[in-house]
Amino acid sequence: MASLRRAGLLLSVSATACFSPNDGEPMAGDTGSTASSSSASADPTGSPDGSASTSASDDQGTTDDDDTTPDTTGSPTSSGSGTTDTGEPACDDVDAPCPAGQYCVATTCSDPPEGMVAVPAGSFWMGCNDEIDTNCEDNEFPYHEVFLSAFAIGRTEVTAAAYADCVEAGACSSPHPMNPFGSVCDAGSGDLPATCIDWFQARDYCEWIGGQLPTEAQWEKAARGTDGRLYPWGDDPATCAHVNMANCMMTDAVIEVGSKPAGASPYGALDMAGNVFEWVADWYSASYYVESPAIDPLGPDDGTERYPRNAAYYFFDTAQRCSYRGNTYDVPTPEDGNWSVGFRCAYVP
Repeated sequence: MASLRRAGLLLSVSATACFSPNDGEPMAGDTGSTASSSSASADPTGSPDGSASTSASDDQGTTDDDDTTPDTTGSPTSSGSGTTDTGEPACDDVDAPCPAGQYCVATTCSDPPEGMVAVPAGSFWMGCNDEIDTNCEDNEFPYHEVFLSAFAIGRTEVTAAAYADCVEAGACSSPHPMNPFGSVCDAGSGDLPATCIDWFQARDYCEWIGGQLPTEAQWEKAARGTDGRLYPWGDDPATCAHVNMANCMMTDAVIEVGSKPAGASPYGALDMAGNVFEWVADWYSASYYVESPAIDPLGPDDGTERYPRNAAYYFFDTAQRCSYRGNTYDVPTPEDGNWSVGFRCAYVP
C-alpha cells in the first residue's frame, strides 16, 4: 500500500477502491517571483517497489520525479502511481468510469489519499456563466470548457494542528506573527484552518505531504463539478447552513474546518465557499481565461500576484460563487500571510 503522511498521520492510498468588499481595490503585488521558500521541504519517496513519485516542485504547480529515501524523522511519503493492481475490470474516463469517490489511474480505479476527495478526469465549465449569474466580474470571463486530468484535493483546508506538525518536523516555517498591515496575526490552533501562512509556506507544506497546491482550474472544478453550478452545493441561494460568510454575522470569525457539511461540493470537498481564502498554485492574470489552454492549464508563466481563491468569512454571498477569483487585498504579495487566508493541498496520481 502506498501512502502520504500528513500531520504525523499516515494517509493511505488504496487501489480499490465562489458583496465582495470592492470598496478597496487590491493592493499592489510584489515585483516578481524572487522570494525563496522559507524552509526546505521534504522530498516524497517513490512507491514501495522503488518507482519514483510525482510531487509539486516549482511555483507553477508542475511536477517532477524524486526518488529520495526518507529519513526516520517522520518525513512525508507519497505514492508512485497511487494504485495497486487488484484484478478489477479496467477503467476508462469516458466509457468505463470509476464508482463515485474514486478516480481512474492508468486503467485502475483508485481511492484518493486519506483526507482527500477524488476528482475524476474530464471536462468542466470554468468562469462565469452570465446567462444564470448576475454577479459576474470581468476577470471571470470568458466562460470556457477545460479538461483536467484526474487529481485529488483536500476535503477541507489544512488545519492549524496539521501545519504545526510540519513546523515541528522542521519542514515548514512558523506562521507569520504579523499581517501585512502591522496587526498581530492570530494563526489559530487545532481544527481551525491554518492561516497567517504565505504562498511559499503553503507550497512547502503541500510538498511535504507529497502533494502540491491546486491550480486555479483544479480548485474550481473541485468546487463546482461539471454542471456549471453557481455554488458548491448547487444553484440554491447561499445560506448560513451552507457557508460561513458576512450574512451570518453571529459567526463573524473563522470557524473550524468542515463545520458546514450542507455546503459540500459534488465531490465532497468542504468549505469551498466562505471561511477563508485559499492559496492556489497559479500566478494571477485578469485576462488569463482568454488565452488559457483547454487542457490542464497551469496559469501564466510569470506575474506579480497570486490571487487566493474562495472568499473569506467577512464577504457576502455574491462572492461565495464558484467562479469568484478572489483578491489580494489581505495578502498584497505572495510573501504575506493573514488570518483570512489558508490553503488546501492537491495530489496528482
